[in-house]
This record gives sequence, C-alpha cells and structure tokens, in this order.
Amino acid sequence: MSLQFVIGNAGSGKSTYLYQRVIEEAIAHPQKNYLVIVPEQFTMHTQEQLVAMHPKHAIMNIDVLSFDRMAYRIFDELGTDTLEVLEETGKNLLLRKVAQEQETELHALGKNMKRPGYIAQVKSLISEFAQYNITPDALDEIMQRPELSQSFRYKGADLVTMYRAFEEKIAGSYITTEQILQKFLDVAKDSKILRGSTIVFDGFTGFTPIQNQVLEMLLRIADKIMVTITCDTKEEFFGRIHDEELFAMSKKTMAKLVDLCRQTGCLLENPVLLDNAQERRFVAGGRLAHLEANLFRPSAHAWKQKEASEDAIRIVSLKNPRQELAYAAGEITRAVRQEGRRYRDFAIVCADLDTYRYSAPAVMEDYHLPYFLDVKAEIVFHPMIEFIYGLLMVLEENFSYESIMRLLRTGLSDLSMDEIDRLENYLLASGIRGRKKYSEPFTIAPRGYSPEDMVALNEIRLRLFAPIEHFVQTVFAQDERTQGKKAGAWLTPAKSLSVRALSYGLYEYLVFYHVQEKLENKAEDYEAAGHVVKSQEYRQIYGECMDLLDKLVAILGQEAMTVSEYREILSSGFESIAVGMIPPDQDCVVIGDMERTRLSDIHTMYLIGANDGAIPKALGNGGILSQLDREQLMALDVEVAPSDRQKAFMQRFYLYFVMTKPSRELVVTYTRVDGDSKAVRRSYLIQTLLQLFPDIRVEELEELPARNRILTAETARDYYVDLLRQYVEEGRTEDAFLACLAWEEAKDQVTFRRLRDAAFYEHKEERLSKAALDALYGTSITESVSRLEQYARCAYAYFLRYGLGLLPRPEHAFEVADMGNLYHEALEEYSKRLLKREDVNWYTISREQSDALLAESIAYTYQNMAKTEVLEEGRDRYILRRMEKTLQQTVHALTEQVRKGSFVPSAFEVDFRQVSDLDALRFQLDEMHTMRLRGKVDRVDLYQDGPSVYVKIVDYKSGAKDIDFAKLYQGLQVQLVLYMDATAEGLKERYPQKKISPGAMFYYHIDRPLLLAGDRTEQEKEQALLKELQMKGVVNADLHVIEALHHGLEGRSDVIPAGINKDGSLSKTSSALSEDEFALVSSYVRMLIQKTGKQIVDGRIDCVPYHMGQENGCTYCEYHGICGFDARMDGFAYRRLSDKADREEILARMEEDLQKDRYREERKEGEK
Repeated sequence: MSLQFVIGNAGSGKSTYLYQRVIEEAIAHPQKNYLVIVPEQFTMHTQEQLVAMHPKHAIMNIDVLSFDRMAYRIFDELGTDTLEVLEETGKNLLLRKVAQEQETELHALGKNMKRPGYIAQVKSLISEFAQYNITPDALDEIMQRPELSQSFRYKGADLVTMYRAFEEKIAGSYITTEQILQKFLDVAKDSKILRGSTIVFDGFTGFTPIQNQVLEMLLRIADKIMVTITCDTKEEFFGRIHDEELFAMSKKTMAKLVDLCRQTGCLLENPVLLDNAQERRFVAGGRLAHLEANLFRPSAHAWKQKEASEDAIRIVSLKNPRQELAYAAGEITRAVRQEGRRYRDFAIVCADLDTYRYSAPAVMEDYHLPYFLDVKAEIVFHPMIEFIYGLLMVLEENFSYESIMRLLRTGLSDLSMDEIDRLENYLLASGIRGRKKYSEPFTIAPRGYSPEDMVALNEIRLRLFAPIEHFVQTVFAQDERTQGKKAGAWLTPAKSLSVRALSYGLYEYLVFYHVQEKLENKAEDYEAAGHVVKSQEYRQIYGECMDLLDKLVAILGQEAMTVSEYREILSSGFESIAVGMIPPDQDCVVIGDMERTRLSDIHTMYLIGANDGAIPKALGNGGILSQLDREQLMALDVEVAPSDRQKAFMQRFYLYFVMTKPSRELVVTYTRVDGDSKAVRRSYLIQTLLQLFPDIRVEELEELPARNRILTAETARDYYVDLLRQYVEEGRTEDAFLACLAWEEAKDQVTFRRLRDAAFYEHKEERLSKAALDALYGTSITESVSRLEQYARCAYAYFLRYGLGLLPRPEHAFEVADMGNLYHEALEEYSKRLLKREDVNWYTISREQSDALLAESIAYTYQNMAKTEVLEEGRDRYILRRMEKTLQQTVHALTEQVRKGSFVPSAFEVDFRQVSDLDALRFQLDEMHTMRLRGKVDRVDLYQDGPSVYVKIVDYKSGAKDIDFAKLYQGLQVQLVLYMDATAEGLKERYPQKKISPGAMFYYHIDRPLLLAGDRTEQEKEQALLKELQMKGVVNADLHVIEALHHGLEGRSDVIPAGINKDGSLSKTSSALSEDEFALVSSYVRMLIQKTGKQIVDGRIDCVPYHMGQENGCTYCEYHGICGFDARMDGFAYRRLSDKADREEILARMEEDLQKDRYREERKEGEK
C-alpha cells in the first residue's frame, strides 16, 4: 500500500506519463486490476486515449471510471442493494414539500421559500453540506457555537430544520448523489476489484471531504494509489500555503493526501517530477512555454528572445461579442482550408459562456463549422414544457386569451397554424373569455364574420375544448376524493386534487396529442438539417418529462394541491433539468468555458471575452450563506465550499490551466462594447500578457479582415452588403467590393438585384393611376372632416386606411375610444331626455333630478353598447364607476355653464348626413369628381337677439383639446369651422328672416379634475371646478355676444376663454374673432378642403408626414411598418410646418392665400 504523486507543470505530460505507465504495468500483470479515476465529463475521452495508446488497442484489465461510476461498479460486484437515487429534480420537489410542511417552523427563511429559484439555492446548500460531510446533527451543533452571529444562528436553525426534515423524508426510500460515496465506504473493503489494485487519479484540481474519505479507504485496501498534481516543479510542495499562491489548491490537495497516508500507515513514495522541457506540450523555448513558466508568478520576467518563435500569442480587440465569434470562426475556417488542419485542433473558450452561447450556433453555421457547444441545454422554454404550462394556465386563468394562445402557439396541438391564427383573431374581436363560453357554441359574430366562418370556428373550438375537458374528467376519475363526482364537474383554480391524479391526467393529455411522436418527427427534421445537438435535445425531452412525472407521483403521490401549486411544483422540477449532449462528431470545434470544458491535443485556442467582469468573474451575493457567514465557519475550522476570496484566487488557477492548453497558438480577444452596445473595459489579463511579452501589439480591428469574410456564401453576402453601404455612403470602391459584386451577380442574380436596389434605394413620389382612383373612390367621394385632417397629417396613411381599408386587427376591449363613445352617447341621451321634459329644463332642473336623469341615461346607454360582455371584467367595472362619476360632474358643469349665459341647448348629435343639399358640405373637385362631407355636431346652442340668431357649437372630447390656429392653417384642425358653417347654413331654412351669425366654437374636455386640498367653501370648490372645466375654443368678439355667453362678466371668465377689462373692453388674452374674421377663417377652410379634395382625386398619396414643433404624423401611426418612412433615407422627409406664428399673423396669411387663390381662379376663367 503506497501513495505516489506525479507532479508537473501544465503541459508537462502528466496524463501521458501516467497512462503509459498504467498500460505497461497492465500488460505485465494481466491478472491485476487497474482503475483510472477521472472527472465524470472526461471519462469517454480518457478511454479513447488509453485505447489509442495501448499496443493492442484494448484495455481488458484497465477501467476508466469517475468517483460515482466506481461506486456503482463495486455495488454491482457485491450485489449491494442501493436505494433509488434522488437526483436534482427529485430534491427540488421534495424540498418544496418539506418547505410547505415546515412553514410554521421556518422563522428566518420561510418567507423566501416561494420565491423563484430559492428552493434550488436550499438544495445546493444541503448538497454542499453533504459533500463536506456535515450532517444535520453536526450542523445543529455548529449553530450552537456562541462565536456565530445571532442572525447567522437564526438562519442556521431554519437550515437545520430543512436539512433534518429532508433526511427524514428520504430515509429508507431514496439516496442522494452525495450519499452514494458514503454508501460506497460501507462496502468498499469487501471488494475484490479494489483490493490489491492500482488506482490512479487524473484531472482533479482537488477533492471534497467525502472524496478524501474514499481516498483514505482506498489507501487501506489498494496496492498503490497514484495522483497527478498540477504544480510548478520548482515550487516548495510542502510548508505554509497561502491562498494567493497560484498552486495553492494543488499544494492543499497534496498536504491532505500526505496526512491521509500517515493516518493509514501507507508508504509515501518519492514523487515523479516531470520537468523535461523536451517532452512538454509546448515548443521548447517558445512563447507558450514562457507563458506557462511566468503567468501569475511573483518572479515573472518578460520575454526577451529576439528570434522568431514557432508558436504564437496574439491579442485582438474587436467591436462586440458576435464579432469575436465571427473572427475566431473565420480564422479556423481559413486554417483548415489552407494549412490542412483538423477542426478538432481548435477550441474556443469563453470567459463568460452565457454571453456567447445563444449567438454561437448562428455564427458557426454561417461559416459551415462543425462545432460542439459544451453546455447543458435548459428545457424551461422548450415547446413541450410551454405546452404543459399552457394547459395548466388555461385552467388556472379560466380560459383567458393569453393562456389559450400559450397552449396553442407551441405547435403541439392538432390545430394548424392557420386555424390558430383564425381562432386568435376571433378571440380578440369577440372578447370571448371563460370556460362557459368555450363549453357552448360560439354565438357572438363580430363585424365581418359570416355564418360559414362561425361554423368553422366552432369546429376549432370543439377540437380545442374536448381534450381539455377529457383531462379534467380523467383527473377527477383518478382522485379518490372525486371519483363519485357527477358528470360536468370542473377543475376550478381553488380545487385541490392529488398529485397522482393531476400527473396521470397530464400524461393522458400528452398521449392524446401524440406529443412523443411529434417530438421524434421534429428531431428527425433537425437531424436531416444537420442540427444533431438540437436533435438530441428533442429526443431526450419527453423522457425527462416522464421521469419528472414519475418522481412527482412517487414523492408527492396523494398530496392534494391546486392547479397553481401543481404548476409551481412542475416549474421547480423543470428548472433543475438540463439535457446533456455528446459531441456529434470527433472532428469538430469545441466551444466551452474555463471551468467545465476539458480539452486535450489543442493546436490553437481562442480565449474570447477577456473583459473586466468576466476575467476576473464577477461574484454573486453568496446565496443563502453570505461571505461573512462562510468566514465565520472557516474561523471555526468548518470546511465548506470556497469563499469569494478563495474563488477569486481559484479563477487564476483555472485561467492558467486553460491558457496552457494550446500547443502552438493562443489568441486572446476582448471587446470594446458588450451585447447591449455599452462600453466595457478589457481584463487585467491583457496587461499581464503585454508585460510578459512587450513585443506583442494589440490588433485593433474595427471590421473583420476581408479574407475572413469571403469564406462562405453567407459571410460573403454579409460582406457584400457592408461594401455596398460603404460605396453608397463614402464612395469607396475596393477590389474586394468589385470581386464580391461580380461573384454575387454570377451566383444569384435575383438576390444580387434585390441587394443592389436596396443599397441605392431612393424614395420617389407616389401617385395613384386614374383607374386605381376610380376603383377606390369612384366619382362621388363621401368624406368626414377627420379623414381630411388625416390626409393633412399624412397622405399615405390616409390612403392605407381609407383607400385600401387596412385596419388594425380588431380587439374587443374597452379602450379610450369606447370611453369617448360612452360619454357622447350618455350625454346625448341625457340632453334628449331633458329636452322632452316639460316640467324642467337646463335652467330649472335640480341636482337630484339631474343625477336621476343621468343614471337613467347611462343605464340605457350600457344596454345598447356593443361591448357589454367585456364590461363584466373587474377592471372595466371599475373604469365604468369612475366614468359615471365623471359624467355626473360633467353634467353639473355643463348645466352651470348654460345657466351663466343666454345660449340655449337646442340640438344634440346633429348628423349632417341627414342634410344632403348644404353648400358648406359639397365640393366640386373637377369636371368628374365631387366630394360631400359628413359629420356630427355634439351640441348646438342658440341665442336669438332681434334680427340675429347666434350659434354656439360644442364638441365633447375625452382628452384635452383647444383650437390651434397654426394647425388650422395647415388643415390639421378644421372640424369646428366646417361644423359652424354647415350648422349656420342649415339654420337659414329654420330662420329665413334672420341673420345667422357665429357665437362661439368650443371643445369641452370631459374630465373629473382633482383639486388641491385646502380650506374652501362649497361655492369656492364649485368655482374652482368650473375654472378647470372651462370651454376651450374661440368666441365672437362682439361684447353683446360675450354678455350672452357669460352674464355680467368682469375679469376672466370661468366658463369661456375670454375676459373683460375694467374699462369694459375685451381683454387681449381672450380667444376671440370678429364676424369678419370668422368669415375669413370659414372661406380659408373651404379653400383648404377644396385643395385637399383635388389632391386626393389627383392620386397624391406620397409619404410626407407633417412635423410641427414636438409633434409629427408618425407619432402613434399604425402604418409605420408598412410605409417604411425613414427621414435618414434619400427621398424621405417630413413636411415641416411652423408653429411659431401668432393668431394675427396666421389670419394675415389666410387672407393672402385667399387672394392668391382668387387670382388663380380668375386667371383660369380668363384663359377659358
């Protein structure tokens, strides 16, 4: 019984020496057992190495095992009855159950147990305790130590509770992976395989306490133990060890093993020191050898050799992480083609693999590189997992739209994507929600849905609902408590059923949809497309899910829980599942990280992402045990996982380990910005390398070298696009550009022309043909004022909406527009009912009578709304209650405003479509086309004064709005002016002997303003509210009309936008126009509408949105994704309008424009 170390620097040939020696001895002693113990992920590669090195290419008496595999080998030999292993998923499930049962006992950690990922942290900590041989009793004893802080002891008490309850749960039923070695220790002494064997350990940087116990046992029964140690042979192996030393881990490992050797009485043989430079991995005297000998050493010295070395170290600075991957892929592809190298000669090691793992596949495939991404695939977002979540969410959220789509969009149901699209459109348009609506035929037919459409939708409904209903009935049938339930019973969110019943129902649901076969078909598709790793993932996922369901039933069985609780349990299990992959090909580029990935025989390695935050790696917050907690344990000589400080030093060792893997070339890259385009600093490692090799210069690359961008059709096309952009923007015509141009044209002329046209694209003015105009609009055009205002904002948006009829997908929801409609309809109904009353009017109705009449009006409006079923939602009911209060305040304010003047509300919701012969609404655009406008005035108030009738029009708005003369001048706000003209013309028939004059044009904002708190009387509050709700717009400047609008006005009005000075004159801040100015504005608006109509029939639909101040036509535009407007592209530009002019200047411009228009018309008449 003896122990021997094989010590050497990285690359000194320790593994080769050890394996060669094992092979020689195995040949010499064929009856003796030789065990080679390596880390789990390295077993397959080690077997390949040993078979390749063996003269007969067979290893009959040599076994390659990991610690766990060695345990199972001995269990098989001895017939040891082992319990079922509780893997990570099972631990998560069981710990969640323990947390629920012990909830009242968890005083410090209890509130965190339901947080996402927290159970996983508890599991990791309990696993750590088991690995370091800390039992629940030992942990309890530690927590009693007075040296620990009180907060740590509180936390520790909960950990003891969880740990002990967990151990009690698994006792006699399960064994954890950490306990496998403990079980091994109980039976190892009886093994004939181990007794008298030679056991070698290779590839370990250290051993956990339980592994040390295994080594102690092996030292007692094996003939010889050999262990490889990575350490500089010039170092002092034994003595005081400091954490900051590069080889501190190796020295601690040797010290512990020597101590075990003494305890067992084994012979400690002289170590084998491998320090022959000629047999090392690196070129003798080369740069990589110098790097290995000096990296992170206190006595490091710079490279001074002047002659060229056969190996190389390069440092490259690139723009972003994706460019790093592309650079490495291009260099590898070039080397394979030009130097005859194999893909397996290269490796890409990522300082932070998460930064690159999702973009690496696309880049590698662009370069046609066979690769293996050494990372376990997480299944949380896999379609099958989403399918399961979707089913449970449908039940949990009572058939909400979101849950239905989550279920169907996975593609695992029997509905086609077209059927799913049709159902989704229907659900959005109809607002169908709830199980009751799905259990009966769909009867709500939104606008545009034919009876045939409804038949097809009901067929889809049945195919969706029937399997869900079958799932529910299966669950009820499997649960002992509900087996006698009557048919039609439903699984509500509050209903609790056994885990076994829910799991069985879920299994039946998956079988019903043939999910296993669908996944297998998908796997075959991936395999046929060359995506072997993805194919492996799809082949494993179903089995992993079935294993999880089996564990759920075995562990939680008859425990009752709601659908929500069951989904959380499942989620916890899915989070712990990671599907392991094997390399699809021997000859491929390995992409991995610094700690997990094992590399050998690497010619060139790319270490990418050498930025601060990745090297050194940013450490977390320590998890449940903080760094202070760990330091307290270390002070008590309690060995646990390394602290953050120790991890920081360990990272340097892993970095040394990785950087010494290549035999000929090391390329270190870092980025200037991260994936979010934020600037990042390079790692300290870069400066360390530059100090070791002063002659190295950082290669600063703005773009990838041209030689790397023309290696495949995909990369060449991307390069061609970039060169096209450079040519267009800078006029650069490099040889590479001309070569790419010719190559792309010869290869694919269609794509070539498309790319070329896109590069030289310039937007041209668009105009409809005469035939298209007649097809869209005909010769008689009916328009609304709001449509013309839309044309003024953007002609192209007008064409898309009103010409082509492109509308957003209809959604059945109570939105701002619906609020506005409700306000309008309720106010109209109130006003009409009040007008019919003979006992009261606007001037005499009391507040109580007004509230009662308004309640009747609102109730009537609700009953006649098209979206009443949506109002069942709690959120919408709350909105409606607020709207009722807003309408009450609105009616009170409107009543007070009417009472302060002489204008009497006379008509409501006046629809101009009922009047066909108003000149104000008819426009002759040309010889062939006419345009008739339609619209509706919310309220018309009249004031009769002798020979005159003054008109006040009011337009109710659910948002704040005022007349903006700059917008009016540009045609963006002409509604009130046109309504005034049409109303005045219509009143001439009613009052033929009277002069019809404009009194005021107002917007009223339907609102419920909040007033600042303060000591105010009720009257003061009413006045403040009236001021807040003042009408916005413009009034007739005649003082007589002002008096009719607000009796006895002195100072600023709280009803109209006007004021009276002390001398009785109209204040300058008043928004007022004289009758002549009203006439001017009216004539100008009519001219503007005539001009707009002519542009429409002229086919002008160009995409030139307006831009005025902070507003533009693209804001909130629903068609931006169609028009492609981009002000940075040639031919696109905003129609920039000024908003700086005052009212007088704008009126002057209107007069000038009218004169010019009259001059043009007179000139045309003269030419005729």
